[in-house]
Amino acid sequence: MAIQRSRRALGSPNPIPTILEVNDETGEASLYAVESFDTRTLLATADNVGDDWNVNGRFRRRWNSQQGLSLNNGEFSDVFNGDLKKTINNDKASLINTHSSDLLKKTLKDAGVPGVKDPVTGTTTSDTTSVPSKANESSNQGGDSNKTSSDPTKGLDIKILAGTDAGMPSGILKYPIDMSDSMNKLQINIIEYKPKGIGSQKGSSESPDRQKGKPLTSIFLPVPGGIQDNNQVSWNKGDMNALQQAAAQVAAGFIEGGGEGGAQAAKDIVGRLQGNSDAVKKLAASAMAGQASGLGSQLLTRQTGAIINPNTELLFNGPTMRNFGFSFNMSARSEKEVRSIGLIIRALKQGMSVRRSQSGLFLLSPHVFELKYITGSSVPNPHLNKFKLCAMTGLNVNYTPNQTFMTFANNMPVSYQVDMQLSELEPIFNDDYKNDNSIGF
Repeated sequence: MAIQRSRRALGSPNPIPTILEVNDETGEASLYAVESFDTRTLLATADNVGDDWNVNGRFRRRWNSQQGLSLNNGEFSDVFNGDLKKTINNDKASLINTHSSDLLKKTLKDAGVPGVKDPVTGTTTSDTTSVPSKANESSNQGGDSNKTSSDPTKGLDIKILAGTDAGMPSGILKYPIDMSDSMNKLQINIIEYKPKGIGSQKGSSESPDRQKGKPLTSIFLPVPGGIQDNNQVSWNKGDMNALQQAAAQVAAGFIEGGGEGGAQAAKDIVGRLQGNSDAVKKLAASAMAGQASGLGSQLLTRQTGAIINPNTELLFNGPTMRNFGFSFNMSARSEKEVRSIGLIIRALKQGMSVRRSQSGLFLLSPHVFELKYITGSSVPNPHLNKFKLCAMTGLNVNYTPNQTFMTFANNMPVSYQVDMQLSELEPIFNDDYKNDNSIGF
């Protein structure tokens, strides 16, 4: 085994000097930042399957510090999954193509590692070498052809995955198919689920930052009507009467100061109540009698018509998760749009479905969904709400939204109604809002 290395400065205008190490027998890789005195800090690791990287939180912090930014996890993930990851994967592939055995290169190429060349054909996973399927004859409503292709991906920027996500459409899908670049859109990215783990961050009791998994499919839809968000926080009524308050104060005194602290707390309580000795005696007598008779606090009410002041207060109980619902009506106007609608519905259905481990012993979390309202320039619309990563909890497809089953000549229903229900994986916190001049979450 040998470790092959390359150096590159990443980012601008203040680049981070890095070292990439690749095991030429396994294809596994590690990316390090070069520090002073030639020390190194691990930024990310990659296995020998596909193009995904496990990015450490320190990479985001180092990037923000170097570039003078304040990107959150999701924003940095978008940056990394763009040109950064492409550049690093190209360097990784170059080291493998130069130093690894033909057997490993073929294995890694077949596993989908980008840029690795087949030692016989010289092709990579991004090369197109397949022959288009012959179309089946079928009529088409409003289309540009009287034939419907047997290949559902023909003419679309999409491929069908193999392996653990066999049959999953991966790439870019749009409805309507002729969606203008200048339109405002809802972008739905289907992303591999990654658990947060249970280890805490350094110097904090919080769980680790959530890392986004590998993006599988991007779906672009028009912004639907009736969009809204509903931010809520859970508050509950809390009671603590004078007896409970005194007991709590004595207990806290014992915990914090031992016997001496508990005795001092009791002494303080007695001093405060001496001016109300008659009321205290009546309260204590009623409380003890109520407990002995099983009548509880109602004995005082029956005797005097009074109740113990409960000192009611509304207390914070915890955050809540936001839920979102979207509804789309889709009607095909061309043979290409027929295929696009079918693949969109298929991707949503398969993306939200529970997965099974290869052994069948475990059930795995479904993929998750990243939502964005974007403008014609493909940047987030600052006047609409942001989303955190979401789970799709429900998907309803109505094949007869017009209450009558009608199809085109190719047997495709003339219209679909697709209803989605999504829930964010994490609550919204105050420090999620950044000084980015947007409306926020």
